[in-house]
Amino acid sequence: MKVYYKHGFGIFFTFFGIVLVCLNLWLMSKGSSRGMQTIICLFLTVIGITYFTQPYFELRNNEIVLFNKFGMAIRTYNFENYTQLQVLDDKIYLNKDGKSKKIRLSKFMARTNDWNAFIRTITGGDLTNEIHNI
Repeated sequence: MKVYYKHGFGIFFTFFGIVLVCLNLWLMSKGSSRGMQTIICLFLTVIGITYFTQPYFELRNNEIVLFNKFGMAIRTYNFENYTQLQVLDDKIYLNKDGKSKKIRLSKFMARTNDWNAFIRTITGGDLTNEIHNI
């Protein structure tokens, strides 16, 4: 299951990247801009586009994999089963060998539908993560 970034980040970086590229090209036509500024603005635009195309993280069988903006895995959290994952205040913790470790995932960065599906998957559909006996 892949979880993607919110569209707002992509819109923000892409829009302002394009605006800055246009302004730098205008300044270059006036003779007062440097090429390096334009390259940096183009890079900012590419980063904005990657917010639309690259996943934030992926939940696999026994691991959570975080990706950078270019699609390369930068961090992997291994676990044996979903019971080792705990959700507290929209933060994910991995309980392993008697130690609890916070996983660097943020609800703020993820698309809402993807995040909710992820939480339902790791909690078994019980969003409160409690066992109810009837």
